[in-house]
Amino acid sequence: MMDIVFIPISCGIALMFAKLTRGETARKAEKNFFAFLVVMTLITIRTVVLCDEAWLIHTTTLGTMIVGALAIPSHDTFIADASPRRDADQSYHYAETTMTSRQMT
Repeated sequence: MMDIVFIPISCGIALMFAKLTRGETARKAEKNFFAFLVVMTLITIRTVVLCDEAWLIHTTTLGTMIVGALAIPSHDTFIADASPRRDADQSYHYAETTMTSRQMT
């Protein structure tokens, strides 16, 4: 029962946290999501190889995790990389590169 219900729900929650959190928490949530993705991949491979009855649930969960990670936009995690003391030159450079990238699109 844990294999069929608990693991897919946990993977969905990990995807949700990875996409909804910000800053340092977002980095931790993305690492946790990657760990859940690896575990779900291994479980899906085992389920398919053994012709288990839950193969469709696991394959769907794995596909949802992959598509969700690519299709759902996440918050910027650059906030976690910023040091507490940023000088004006760095913030000006960031604003300049942001404006340039927006003008290209």
